[in-house]
Amino acid sequence: MTQSTDKPEQLYHMRYSIKPEPEGVPKEAAQADEGLCDSIIVHSIVEPEDGSLSHMVLSSDGRKSAPISLNQQFHIWSIWAHSLMSEGGLSDNRRQICAFVHETVKAAVLAARMADDEENKDA
Repeated sequence: MTQSTDKPEQLYHMRYSIKPEPEGVPKEAAQADEGLCDSIIVHSIVEPEDGSLSHMVLSSDGRKSAPISLNQQFHIWSIWAHSLMSEGGLSDNRRQICAFVHETVKAAVLAARMADDEENKDA
């Protein structure tokens, strides 16, 4: 006797598409349902009925026709932490965590810049 392993088909509730514009386009060229930018990071999240979660990060720097560098993604991540900290919908604990992340990254980046400046001063 064989057990049926048929699962219901996964239904997705968002559709996305990213269209590179290597030559650039003016703001007026955007359609009513489009946005324009130079680079984009998309967090694609799938939440099946079983309660699990799948996450994939897609990035593209339209100016270079390449993925966004990890350094730039890191920079955006720290800015995002600051934005989350500033929003009103998070609990105090989560806002504090975001503030800690932002301030820690900010201090580390500034220290690294100062060390680089000092190292390159005599070059």
